[in-house]
Amino acid sequence: MFTLCRQAMIMTKIKTAHELCPLALPLVAAEKTRALDYGQSPAQPRARAGESRRLRLAAARLNGLLIAPGEWFSFRRAVGRLEERPSWKDRLLGRARPAPPGGAIDQMVALIDELAAESRFERLTERGDYRFLNNTAFVFQLLFALEGEIMRAGLRREAKGPTAEKPA
Repeated sequence: MFTLCRQAMIMTKIKTAHELCPLALPLVAAEKTRALDYGQSPAQPRARAGESRRLRLAAARLNGLLIAPGEWFSFRRAVGRLEERPSWKDRLLGRARPAPPGGAIDQMVALIDELAAESRFERLTERGDYRFLNNTAFVFQLLFALEGEIMRAGLRREAKGPTAEKPA
């Protein structure tokens, strides 16, 4: 069951993963920062703006997600549809084209993969979806934010794992 931290979606002056979400779990499991790389040839401003919107939308949907013990995180399920729906005029004129895969979203997935690898989660890429398994006894929280063209991501976990109740 994913839970979204609605109070901190995309912030500007971020220094640590704890500042990404005010309701963040207490222990830092992993933190990563990466500058977006648009390659040698700059994209057309309109296309780059669309990619930036999709990236901000994905970051907002990912930030604050809780991943319970034994639960699979699915990028596709967590982020959902990122393309804007074309207007009726665009559909009528045949201009309705889905956003091309790759670019900034792939860089976002790569950053999440680095966090999962550092936390020693079981990782899987299957049919265009990136997933990892929380194979620990702890609840983890994924934190994600954008600061200009800098992506910041963190995994935090609860301080104590589940305790087994003793039979009476």
